[in-house]
Amino acid sequence: MIRKLLEPFAKDLVSENLDVDMTTLALPMISLIPEKVEKELRDIVSDDYCNLKELERIVLVLAHRFGKIGNSDIQHYSEKHPRDIGDCLKNLVDKGWLKKSGHGRGTNYTLPNLSPSLQIQSDQQSSEHLREDSEHFRESSEHLREDSEHYQRLLEIAKPVRDKKKVKDKELVKEIILEICSEHFLPLQTIADILKRKRDSIRNHYINQMLENELLEAKYPNHPNHPNQAYKKKSF
Repeated sequence: MIRKLLEPFAKDLVSENLDVDMTTLALPMISLIPEKVEKELRDIVSDDYCNLKELERIVLVLAHRFGKIGNSDIQHYSEKHPRDIGDCLKNLVDKGWLKKSGHGRGTNYTLPNLSPSLQIQSDQQSSEHLREDSEHFRESSEHLREDSEHYQRLLEIAKPVRDKKKVKDKELVKEIILEICSEHFLPLQTIADILKRKRDSIRNHYINQMLENELLEAKYPNHPNHPNQAYKKKSF
C-alpha cells in the first residue's frame, strides 16, 4: 500500500530510498487501521472483513477517509489497472458495501452508512485537497501553457538537450534542469516534455539524485508520490 494512504496510520513505519526510487514498509503484527475505522468497516462487511483482498481494503479505507471517491482517486493509491479497480468497485457495490452515484467519469462511491459527522469531515478534507489542487493548476496554467512566452523560453533553454537524441554530458543536463526549474515548481512530466525525454529516465537518472544532493527541492517533500508533485531549484 502506498505511503500516502498509510501515513495517517503508520507515519513511522515507512522509509524511502530516493536512489532506487523505492519505498520500504515495516509492518508490525498489529492492524494499521485505527480501531474506530476498523469497527465501522466491520459493521459494513460483517464476517467477510478478514477475507477482504488488499485492493478492497484500500478502496474501503479511502471511502471512509474521504467520504466520496472515484476510480481515478484510487489510482493514486494502487498500482492496479483502472479496469481492475472498476471491477473491484462494481463487486463492492454488488455486495452492498459501497453505494454508487453518478455516471461515466462522474461516477462516485460512498460507504452505505457513513455517519453525518464523518461525511462533514470528509467533505472538508476533500475541499482542502481541491483548494490545494486549484492553486496548483492556476499556477501551472499561467506559465506552463505551451503557447506561453515562459514555456517557449524554457524550450529555448533546453535546446542543447532537446535537439539531440542522446547527450553524454550528464552535467549539462543537470544544469539545464536547474535553469528551467529556477523560477517555478515543474511537474516531472513537464520537465521530461521540455527536454524531450521519457519521464522515467529523467526521474531515475537525474531528479532522484538531484534531490538527494539538495540541488532540487520537491513541492511535497513528505509525499513523494503526491499526484501534484513538482520540483524547483533549491534556494540557499
